[in-house]
Amino acid sequence: MLTADVTRNVERHGLNVQQYADDTQLYRVCRPSNSASLCCDLGNCISSVASWVSPNRLQLNAAKTEFMWCVPPRQQHQLPTDQLTVGSVSVAPVDSVRDLGVLLNSDMSMDAHLTWLVSSCFGVLRQIRCIRRSLPREALSTLVTSLIAVTSL
Repeated sequence: MLTADVTRNVERHGLNVQQYADDTQLYRVCRPSNSASLCCDLGNCISSVASWVSPNRLQLNAAKTEFMWCVPPRQQHQLPTDQLTVGSVSVAPVDSVRDLGVLLNSDMSMDAHLTWLVSSCFGVLRQIRCIRRSLPREALSTLVTSLIAVTSL
């Protein structure tokens, strides 16, 4: 019921919304020339949501707010460098964000996620190497297969 109110509030500002658990993401498509207008609309929308959450005994954590421009590398130079204002907090654009466990880059590549994935897999493989002699061959095979299955999700 509460999320429906947030969704209606966001849609009144002409923005799209995605929600998962306690995470709310706002987005809208625009041309680089309209990015300043989008920043203003986002700021107004977030302020509106912030004023709605307080009387409903909820809290908007402005310190956790992030925003990112998603554009191809050839258009990166057309984006403004202005910060988004959320209450009394200024939020600068970031190069990557985590969305449901996946790192998304502003240039729409998967570089940050792949780097994180490879480094975490190497860490797990090093841990498996330390215990490989104390495991039966079938268990070791199952463990490595499980790691591959989990990382491919």
